[in-house]
Amino acid sequence: MTIRRLSSLATLVVLVASIAFAGPPKAEPLTLKMSANLTVPKTDVIVHMRIAPDPRSRQLTVEWLADDLSGGSSVITLEGERAATAHQYRLKQLPAGRYTVIATLTRDDGSAVTRKAELAVIGVGGPDLFSEMSGAARAGMR
Repeated sequence: MTIRRLSSLATLVVLVASIAFAGPPKAEPLTLKMSANLTVPKTDVIVHMRIAPDPRSRQLTVEWLADDLSGGSSVITLEGERAATAHQYRLKQLPAGRYTVIATLTRDDGSAVTRKAELAVIGVGGPDLFSEMSGAARAGMR
């Protein structure tokens, strides 16, 4: 064998060994997804949250806050490792506006994990998405 082949073989062995011993990727402690990030008034949006099993998990809070500072929140009590990993919360018939949706996983050691997502409900009295576009982009839509 040539030196080039030996070098390539050694690199391949190191790469395979590092993948084999690295183990599975660590699960995110909290993920947040929504059924829609853009919708129309009087439509429900489902907030999907997934938590990794952890004996410290005690509470999952979902909050939604509009630009006019209206909104709400809901708290789900968790029982550590025995808690379900998937949770859903339905935001029912939100009026037009921009919202920030926040999920917070609180643990018994005082730590917390937070995830955020943006939601726009477009309709009468809602956000004007075109006002944020550049003049060139608006001109291209005519």
